[in-house]
Amino acid sequence: MKKTDIAIYIMMLGTFSILSTEMGMIGILPQVAKYFSVTIDQAGLFVSLFAITVAISGLVLPLIFSNINRKKVFVSSLAIFVIFTFISAFLTNFYLALICRIIIAIFMPVYCGISLTVAGEIVPREEACDSISKVIIGVSAGMIIGVPITAYFC
Repeated sequence: MKKTDIAIYIMMLGTFSILSTEMGMIGILPQVAKYFSVTIDQAGLFVSLFAITVAISGLVLPLIFSNINRKKVFVSSLAIFVIFTFISAFLTNFYLALICRIIIAIFMPVYCGISLTVAGEIVPREEACDSISKVIIGVSAGMIIGVPITAYFC
C-alpha cells in the first residue's frame, strides 16, 4: 500500500469519526436528555448548536487556516476533537458538555475542508477525483452509519 493510500484512508476515517459524532447524537437524544436531566428539546441543542457552529465557522475558518502548515492543522484538529470528545464523555454539567461540543464543531469544517483539498493534491491529477471521493465516502458513512452505531452502543 502506498503512502498516499494510507493518508487518504486516515482522512476518510477522520471524516467518518467527526461526522459520526455529529449525526450519532441524533439517535441518542432521549438518553442524553435523561442523563443531563433536561428535556429532549434542550438536549436537541447538542445537534442544533453543532450545526449552527459548523455553518458559521465553515465560512471563515478553512480560509484562515489555509496559510498554516497542513500537517499541524490536521494534528491540531484531530487532537482537539479527541480531547474534547473524551472530556465531554465524563461531564455531568449540561452546559459544559454543550461548550465541548461547540469547540469540536468549530474545527470540523477545517478538518473536512483540508482533507478534501489534500486528497486531491497528493495523488496524480488523473486520480484526484478518486481520492476525493474516498474522503467523501467517510463523510457519507458518518452520516448514514453513525446514527445506528451510536444508538446501538448507547
